Parts: sequence; C-alpha cells; structure tokens
Amino acid sequence: MQQSLLKIGSKIVTHPQLGSTALVAGATVAYAVRQLSLKKPLKSGRVVISLEGHLAKEGRGLRYRYSHSRHTKIVQRALDAM
Repeated sequence: MQQSLLKIGSKIVTHPQLGSTALVAGATVAYAVRQLSLKKPLKSGRVVISLEGHLAKEGRGLRYRYSHSRHTKIVQRALDAM
C-alpha cells in the first residue's frame, strides 16, 4: 500500500482505485475458479474489465467534476508534503 501511495498522480489516478481494483480482481478470480471447477469453458487471454464503462452515466455533472478536482488537489498536497 505504501508503494502504491507514491504512484498516485503518476500511474494511479486516486487512492480509491487501489481498493476497487483489488475487489474486481478478486471477483474475477473467483469467477474463473468456479468456471474451471464446474468444468465449463473459460476463454484464454487478456480482458479489460471496466465497471465505469458499464455503470457510469454518460457525462459527469458539474458537482462531480468539482468534487473530483478538489479531491485530487488534496491528495496531491498530501503527497507533496511527504
């Protein structure tokens, strides 16, 4: 987690990305293990899973953009203070 915090702003957009990524990765592995244990076919290869692409509304509202911008600045100041 500490190494990941240093990557915020460069490779990781914000800190919540860490938890959501772990959650989606865990669910993906659980699904794959279930399919394999039931002897069902499982496609091979790389897959991009984007919940935002499926669940997010088209276009973010002004309130969201303001909140996100403010949050990003707070996180950046905390990183700069390290």
